[in-house]
Amino acid sequence: ESSQHRTVSAQFSKHAIALSHPLALYNSSTDFPVIKATTMWVLTITTIQPQSWLRYAVLVIAFCAISTILWDEGISTAGGGLEERDLTVLDDPPLLHGTSAIHAIVTGLEHSGTTIVGNVLFNAPCIIGAIETGFLLAETPADIGHITPWIDWQGTTCERRDLYYNLTHDEIDVMKKAKDIGEMIDILRKTSHLFNNLNDEAYCRKPFNMVDKTPRYIHPQYFEDVLAKTPGVPVIVVKKDFEPLKESWAQRDSNLTQEFYDDVFDNVEAMMTKYPGRITTIQYEDLKSEPATVMEGIFARLDLTWDPDYLNMSNLKRKFSDYDPATLELIDQWKFSSGKHSLGLEMVV
Repeated sequence: ESSQHRTVSAQFSKHAIALSHPLALYNSSTDFPVIKATTMWVLTITTIQPQSWLRYAVLVIAFCAISTILWDEGISTAGGGLEERDLTVLDDPPLLHGTSAIHAIVTGLEHSGTTIVGNVLFNAPCIIGAIETGFLLAETPADIGHITPWIDWQGTTCERRDLYYNLTHDEIDVMKKAKDIGEMIDILRKTSHLFNNLNDEAYCRKPFNMVDKTPRYIHPQYFEDVLAKTPGVPVIVVKKDFEPLKESWAQRDSNLTQEFYDDVFDNVEAMMTKYPGRITTIQYEDLKSEPATVMEGIFARLDLTWDPDYLNMSNLKRKFSDYDPATLELIDQWKFSSGKHSLGLEMVV
């Protein structure tokens, strides 16, 4: 509080009885001048017994003066009108916490198109996430140091760290000490640059809800555990036909068997029965041929407003507008093209 306000409070306190609790409200309301002015007015009329109309008139004048001073604290000096007030004081943090702040999970067998789905979703207002997350693979927060390579990607030495969570060792250690997965997610959102440094001012001061894109979640040994850890969170599963997916894996020196492929999607069907209404499966081949139609359906499923220009990464580039040109150039390469993989590599079709 300014010395002027402390002086005013001191003068009133001469006549007041037990003002400590009301004054605590006054002193805690630094960002809300109306509350401050109203509190001071209540303090005045409830603790001073006017003995004359003259004293009452003086109190009214004092109230008006104090209200003017306090209200001016919240008005932009540039314009002086309410419409030019600093909106950051109105942009409170969201009410969602823990895993409830995960707006959606995107998963599917590796190289199925989950990256392009995640990247397009990152264009949605007030939503962001890393290229890949992986934290829900950990049994407890204390175990996140063992989920390789995901934990390495989230560190400060990752080549594409601006597009991951870019966490220091100390920040990861704090996450490990969280009491549960929900608290760990809260710490991540309070810590990572993705939730604090991006520019989303057309919609909110900064992105605050999360999309967790991690292909490995769909593996049968993890999938139900991920669903159980994130009650109510919608899950988008991207499914690619076996033969083209097998070729994509072979290009990366990996072997996909029909047996494993069938086990994965048999388990997905079982989880759709066990967790009704949570899992939506899209076919990669449909995404490739009708990207706008498929993505519009996903956005509708997640209660998000669709813009076809998101396929060009328009809003995601704006969110990263304060970052270095190399990061923006990489995001620009994510523009959807039916003949390319989501990271700009030619697809095997």
